[in-house]
Amino acid sequence: MNSNQKYRTFDRYPLVRDEVYAAFAQIYNPVLRAFALSHTSMVDAYMSILCKKRNLDPEPGKIAAVLHDIGKFLENQPSCSHARSGAAAARKLLAGLDRFTPEEIEEIASAIEVHSNKLNVDSPLAEALKDADCLAGWSSNPGGVIPPERVVRLQNVMQELSIDPDPLEY
Repeated sequence: MNSNQKYRTFDRYPLVRDEVYAAFAQIYNPVLRAFALSHTSMVDAYMSILCKKRNLDPEPGKIAAVLHDIGKFLENQPSCSHARSGAAAARKLLAGLDRFTPEEIEEIASAIEVHSNKLNVDSPLAEALKDADCLAGWSSNPGGVIPPERVVRLQNVMQELSIDPDPLEY
């Protein structure tokens, strides 16, 4: 297998992305709709970079990225419970597409389920999702206040990507 054949084709990612973005387009509140689309697309883009940097399969990474906040945006869950409800919704959506193995569904859903706990260390996919989420939050407002539980994670991923993390405010 040569380096160009390392990863399978992205035949499933566009299906998931298009379904999620179509659902986000139906969000009634225009501010929430715009935030759902922009935040999700930023997490997705950062996930591409992190998967490449960390030698992770980008397809499950990008699928986790587009699904990671469906509990928040589609089920109107508060921050404290959106990851768990989003993981359940992701399991249901992915199983309904009938293109994923149970193991793939669980890998993606598990990463979504723990993505809000930025202090724990979890699977490589979950860690990439947490880091992509932190980068997206920071990049949408680089001068803003960073929640304390995200500071060290953000500093570490910025250093990994050769981005000067100073000064980060918190």
